[in-house]
Amino acid sequence: VTVRFIAEPANRVQLLSGGDVDLATEIPANDVEQLADTEGVVIDSRASNKILFFAMNNEIAPFDDPLVRQAISYAIPYEQLVDDVMEGQASPLTSSVPSSMAGFDDSTYAYEHDLDRARELLAQAGYPDGFTFDFTLGGGFQDWSDDAVLIQAELAQIGVTMNIQNMARPQFLEALDTRQVQAYISRWTSFVNDPQYHLGLLMTTDTSSNYMNYSNPEVDALWQQASQETDESVREDLYAQMQALITADAPWAYLYEYNIVVGLSEGTEGYTSYPDGIVRFAQLSVEE
Repeated sequence: VTVRFIAEPANRVQLLSGGDVDLATEIPANDVEQLADTEGVVIDSRASNKILFFAMNNEIAPFDDPLVRQAISYAIPYEQLVDDVMEGQASPLTSSVPSSMAGFDDSTYAYEHDLDRARELLAQAGYPDGFTFDFTLGGGFQDWSDDAVLIQAELAQIGVTMNIQNMARPQFLEALDTRQVQAYISRWTSFVNDPQYHLGLLMTTDTSSNYMNYSNPEVDALWQQASQETDESVREDLYAQMQALITADAPWAYLYEYNIVVGLSEGTEGYTSYPDGIVRFAQLSVEE
């Protein structure tokens, strides 16, 4: 197996369409339709547990106020992100847990695109004229950049100025680790497709990947209780309670769940999509 790391999406698409590779991952959404019509190319697009979210630092004003975070969540043009940016290669994210994960519950989700509701919440929080904040955009993913521009335009309509600061991916990851980034977009794939792993890494206090400083003692207690619970139905109820609390606290605005999109040369057999997005080469075969 020869693995090539091609950073530029256009180059990956060119190699696949030219028959120079048997399999290509991270196919951009805006290239899927063209590739699907390319002779000798097969597109495999499936739902996944890879999610994208707009994170707000819960310890940096004004995002230390849940009303402000809720207002931002109402201002985001969710359908536009899925339809125009991802061109249907994603689906709405409606909870902190992806829909393909056991224990998913979005019964308390309420954040439809509603600028009037966003303005009301800002006024309640003491920001009737809006505010200005810094948004750090990590490089490497075209959809993040497109999403940021659309979100910036919508926030301007409620008086919120979003200053986009571009940062190369290595520096972006280092910045996240300081937990001082005011707001950012990031994606996440849970290699273990279970809420205990997923929420434990992202939503409990002081955990390794909680870069937005979210902390709710009740969420922590429910997560700890679930870690010792052997009854699956009880565990799922505990996770549902956690998701309801997190949705109300709005440490993230939920953006979307990615499809895993892989391009294959005709004659490449045995590919299967897994939640972690990792290709199992041992299952593949290529016709000579």
